[in-house]
Amino acid sequence: KSDIGMTCGGTMRLFFERDGVPDWSVVVFGAGHVAQALVRLLLTLPCHVTCVDPRREWLDKLPRSNALLARQVEEPASVVAELPDDAFVLCMTRGHATDRPILEALLKRAVPTPFVGVIGSASKAAVLKRELRESGVSEDRLARIVCPLGLPIGNNHPGEIAVSIAAQLLQERDRLRAG
Repeated sequence: KSDIGMTCGGTMRLFFERDGVPDWSVVVFGAGHVAQALVRLLLTLPCHVTCVDPRREWLDKLPRSNALLARQVEEPASVVAELPDDAFVLCMTRGHATDRPILEALLKRAVPTPFVGVIGSASKAAVLKRELRESGVSEDRLARIVCPLGLPIGNNHPGEIAVSIAAQLLQERDRLRAG
């Protein structure tokens, strides 16, 4: 309480509430065709999106939004240490060789992220998990990888893949929030 110099006297209390600030963070490694469609879709939801890619020309294709941080980084795995602990993380880079260092850094973090998704096939998942196991990633951390990413709906069109991934992210977010 403080006197504000008004003649009517009395007291006043102010309550502040954050409004319109997303409390859900999604980090997308890669800015290719599917990531382009997914980021656009995610920006319609109450979340903050970070998209990391070494290719400026692909990042420049993303829409401009206060809810999007586009980061050009030559070594995307170097960003992993800076990620919020509660971020949902997706690996959608150009391929296995660029996904693996990101996943290794991510899965060796002290605090595991709530969701780790990788775009690709079941055979890609098997190879990634074998290589990550050989690099010292524990079985419990390997079990956290969701690959293939997305619900089994739609076809191979980037927009439909994006819808299947966004639906899976919402499903998992709601499951985690429910307890």
